[in-house]
Amino acid sequence: MVSFGAASGAPPAIDPGLLRAKGELYLTSTSIFPRDADPQDLQANAADLFDATARGHVAVDIGARFALADIVEVHRAAEARRIEGAILITP
Repeated sequence: MVSFGAASGAPPAIDPGLLRAKGELYLTSTSIFPRDADPQDLQANAADLFDATARGHVAVDIGARFALADIVEVHRAAEARRIEGAILITP
């Protein structure tokens, strides 16, 4: 299992022995911060991501679009988990 973020809070603890007993299962979590700590790495990784998106290798799920004037509603919708995917906020 791979955990991508924790928007709903930290996941419950998992006993490593249980993972082994069920057939050498693995649990990992990702973070971009170690890979993008250097500004040059961040720029290179962002360029690679935008290129992969432009080529159709990566899909971006835009869950909602809001005007900046509606920022209070954006926060309410996000906190209530009414939106799945990215939230675009425009001026």
